[in-house]
Amino acid sequence: MITLAEKEKEILLETISFYNSENRGYDKLSGHCVYEGSDGNRCAVGRCMTDEGIKFAKKFPADGASDVIVINSKVNIDSLLQEKYQGVSLKFWKELQTLHDMYNCWDEAGITDYGKYAVETSFGVIL
Repeated sequence: MITLAEKEKEILLETISFYNSENRGYDKLSGHCVYEGSDGNRCAVGRCMTDEGIKFAKKFPADGASDVIVINSKVNIDSLLQEKYQGVSLKFWKELQTLHDMYNCWDEAGITDYGKYAVETSFGVIL
């Protein structure tokens, strides 16, 4: 059985390997992260949501990691996530979304050296 720490690390590494500066679910016009953009790209939390979860999340203004807390105040975030992503802490989702939102953590190839430093300081994981 996978432990909570292992599950969070697995989600973190999956997220890091998925994103680069061009597919982050970030609306360049508004300058904000979006759960799902018009191009279909999703943010770090949005990528892990069900389609119904995305519909619910789109009811709230998107402005980054604080949205994770706003949504959780309305409904438990686990109810919006795909089953394999349920059960991790709200703090983890907020930190993951913060990493996603920081433009200097990503370039065309993926995570930058600054992003690796952010992962180490926020999650204690050395890449």
